[in-house]
Amino acid sequence: MTIEPMEMDIEELNFYYSEMVKANLVELEVEIPQGKLTLKRHQPDNSASSPLAPFRRRRTDFLPEVHEQEPQNFKTVVSPINGVFYRSSSPTSTPFVKEGDSVSQGQTLCIVEAMKVMNEIKSEFSCTIAKILAENGKPVSKEQILLHVHPV
Repeated sequence: MTIEPMEMDIEELNFYYSEMVKANLVELEVEIPQGKLTLKRHQPDNSASSPLAPFRRRRTDFLPEVHEQEPQNFKTVVSPINGVFYRSSSPTSTPFVKEGDSVSQGQTLCIVEAMKVMNEIKSEFSCTIAKILAENGKPVSKEQILLHVHPV
């Protein structure tokens, strides 16, 4: 069953769409009382006649701002679960790591909180932190890239 956007409460549609953008998803499928809702992010076709035209933006609107060149020859650290990303153990504590830091195997890199459980993400190998991609205090999804690191 395909649901036309106008059959839904616009606030509900905006909620699902904003959650999709926050999680950096290209496609989201949700079961709702009216049936199955599938949202996809596409490059706009500049068609103002589309019912989703107000929600379409240039693809670059969804990408983080890049002020410097992406690191080369890096490995990624991904979130093992859905949760909230934290760079430190408390708001007043210093971050576990910052860009440019050398890290030992087993050292804590960050925390992902899920269901009130603080899950420490530890380094699997000695490395240097190249780039921190996740934003402190913001939701992250399972398999989302949190950090770029250079193995030592």
